[in-house]
Parts: sequence; structure tokens; C-alpha cells
Amino acid sequence: MKQKNKPSFAYFEHTDIYLPSTSSTFASPYRPSRSKARASIIF
Repeated sequence: MKQKNKPSFAYFEHTDIYLPSTSSTFASPYRPSRSKARASIIF
């Protein structure tokens, strides 16, 4: 698992929200994902 800090990508574990995501797994700018809430940022 790789965790990188990018200005275009924000990861909030407490809110379980990814924004804005550049990953192909998350097409929506705001997409709640409880399944990957505990997972690290993976590109």
C-alpha cells in the first residue's frame, strides 16, 4: 500500500470520502467508499 500526498487528491478516513479522485476506481469527484475506508491511498 502506497500513501502519497497530492494536492489534487484528498483522503479523509473519518468521513470515508475521497475528493477529488484521480484514480480510475473512483470516477466521481465525491464518492463515499466505506469498503476502502480503512485502505490507504492506492493509485
